Amino acid sequence: MAWLGDHFHTQWRLAVAGFAISPAFIVMLCMGGMSRIGLILACAAIVAGNIGLGRALGRNTAERLASAKAHLDDAEVILKKAQTDPVTGLFNRSGGDACLPLLAEDLAADEHLILMSIDLRRFRETNNLLGYAVGDEVLRKVSLRLQEAAPPGALIARISGDRFLLACRHAAPESATGIASLINQAMAVPLHIDGHRIPNGAAIGVATMPGDAQCIEQLQNAADLALYHARAAMHGEMRFHHPGMIRSLDHQKRTESELRDAILKNDISVTFQPVADLRTGKICAFEAQAIWLDPVRGEMALDQILTSGEAGGQVITLGNWLTTQAATAAKDWPSDVSLSVKLLPSHIMASGAALGVLAALNATGLDPVRLEIQIGGNMLRGDDTAVREFVDHLDKHGVCFAIDDPEISHASIQQILRYPFCSMRIRSEPRGDVAVRAMASLGQPLGLTLLASDLACAAQLRTARSAGCTMGQGRYISQEVSAEIALQLLKREKDPSVEDLFGARQLAS
Repeated sequence: MAWLGDHFHTQWRLAVAGFAISPAFIVMLCMGGMSRIGLILACAAIVAGNIGLGRALGRNTAERLASAKAHLDDAEVILKKAQTDPVTGLFNRSGGDACLPLLAEDLAADEHLILMSIDLRRFRETNNLLGYAVGDEVLRKVSLRLQEAAPPGALIARISGDRFLLACRHAAPESATGIASLINQAMAVPLHIDGHRIPNGAAIGVATMPGDAQCIEQLQNAADLALYHARAAMHGEMRFHHPGMIRSLDHQKRTESELRDAILKNDISVTFQPVADLRTGKICAFEAQAIWLDPVRGEMALDQILTSGEAGGQVITLGNWLTTQAATAAKDWPSDVSLSVKLLPSHIMASGAALGVLAALNATGLDPVRLEIQIGGNMLRGDDTAVREFVDHLDKHGVCFAIDDPEISHASIQQILRYPFCSMRIRSEPRGDVAVRAMASLGQPLGLTLLASDLACAAQLRTARSAGCTMGQGRYISQEVSAEIALQLLKREKDPSVEDLFGARQLAS
């Protein structure tokens, strides 16, 4: 029985250590293979083992609880990092998506959830020109402004590079206007970082629940749709969602799709309207215009479609396409004949617009000094920082600029003097002699070449000449022509035996 004694001592040590008694040991006890003293000792060992096992289980449970708590703390840290924007410290998209439904829970009958989608204007341009460090500082300062302007308890998140989300609960739906106005005002104030003055406009789309939506997904879609329309505005704007936006967007998407197909099918053509020297009758420039030859709606001026906003995201694409096509044609003209192009405000104010123009010039080889870009007078109102940057960038490369139909005021003169304009375009209107003369008196002291546009009759031509205009354009002088005919007109002007197309003797008389 020596082995039994050895086994007993082994089990005793294990029991004391807190481990369970082996089944074989229990069987031997039951078979009576031990003395009474051995049985007593065995029972004592069992009792001791149970005590040790309880202690071990207690320690194990405590360790597991401590470990679980540590893992939970780690998980919370990881989750917080996963839902936090590292640049601003705000929630990121994941955090915003997680918290937004919580704001919508248990809305009272008189409560509304206000959601704003906020898009920084020209943030990418700031990154490209001043570097990512300055860009990050812009984001941090913007986040601070949002937190200062937002009502208590508002949810603020940076959901993408230049996009922010702001949501809050409020009792009255009309409060959305006041809150959005405060946010818009805070975003409009320029930033000053490392000696740089950085304009800080933003487009803001606003929607409310239950007014515009019945669930969070609908609310987000409504705010994004309102933001889409706000982006299309010339300056930083707010747009509140309304049902008509859906119909407008559907129509716009169809138009965009049709325009893309039209470009691929060559259904869009470029026409050129001559600009004549009113003293000699000779062609001194052409203004390029795009015409859409739609099989259903017929011939349409593309600038009217673009101005109406129907083209949406195609504005920049078509503007660059027009500049490239026109510059390709202008390269074959005499060096003293220039090309005039009018780009839409939304194109000029877009990030990288100047680079698109330079790319067209590089691709075609046209001398930049032969390109004139028209700037609408209404673009000089308000914050014209983006316009200034566009003009300054291209002016360094020699591109010329014309102010188109500016306002007649002292403030307008001060605005014009800030730009390197070479000429002023004055629109002729029926019975508009006084307006034409007033506009000419505004441009002459500034040393600008005066061009009378939209000339439709001889009376308007006489008024333009007497007011001091030295260039003219309009249907009275010539209709729009194709690139081929424009080149042919220029060739005919070189032949002295051929009378000029515009009647130089009549125009100069």
